[in-house]
Amino acid sequence: MFFLLVLISAADGPGGTAPEVIEVSVLVNLLDQAVVPAREAGTLVEIPVREGVRVREGDVLARIDDTEAQLLLQRAQGELEVAAKNAANDTAVWTAETTRKITHEIFQRTHEGAQRFKGSISQSDLDRLRLDAETAEWALRQARHDLEIASLTKQLKQNEVDFAVQRVERRQITAPLSGMVVEISRRRGEWVQSGQEVVRIVRLDRLQAEGFFDVRQARGLVGRRVTLHTDDDANQRYSGQIVFVSPEVDPINRQVRVLAEIENPDLTLQPGMQGTIRIESSGHVSDPEEP
Repeated sequence: MFFLLVLISAADGPGGTAPEVIEVSVLVNLLDQAVVPAREAGTLVEIPVREGVRVREGDVLARIDDTEAQLLLQRAQGELEVAAKNAANDTAVWTAETTRKITHEIFQRTHEGAQRFKGSISQSDLDRLRLDAETAEWALRQARHDLEIASLTKQLKQNEVDFAVQRVERRQITAPLSGMVVEISRRRGEWVQSGQEVVRIVRLDRLQAEGFFDVRQARGLVGRRVTLHTDDDANQRYSGQIVFVSPEVDPINRQVRVLAEIENPDLTLQPGMQGTIRIESSGHVSDPEEP
């Protein structure tokens, strides 16, 4: 546990007040890390990274045998192509519309002629023409229904392709954050179970400094700019910002836990180092930076 180190007062300002400069001993910790597991069981066929390599979010860290998943994807893509062609083919609807129009016109003309010239056409012939027109009407409805089903089938096949793509992607172990690979716990050719750890990544370009402040100095610290130097190199400075002040006060020493996020673009600051952060009264920032 780290305690309040120094409270320095600068030259008195108007009215005898002095802007505060607080120096507190801190421990540098990781801000973010990830233990990346396998999402599917299978044989590791590729691990393109090694310890010490810097990776970006989304980079492939390892790949599980996806031969079967790739074949299923190809099959799903082929079925989608067939379904898409069926959904775009409205020939049956066009044919049914044309047939309905013709049979309806034939029935109407014949029926009108039969009304004007009694006995010119038998009732059985008229009934047959009426049946042809009604059959054409129902054929059109069926053609439209079939086209709608073809469209729905296309959507289902698209879902199957999406699922197959996901099956392939789940066999790729990718980096959930940008950082450095610090541990590879499995080797190529090994069988891994779903959920089993494969790679560990740590973020180093931004770290966390943890210290304990006297409760009287902790008020209003969130958003304040800080400067950190380590015990190993007092000349090296790192900038950062207070992001958290614990609402819990230690009843024995009246201290609260405070966290600062420290920029580390050169990766020279390392987790586990001890140092001191300096907070000046003029270093306030309204909103903490987003990671």
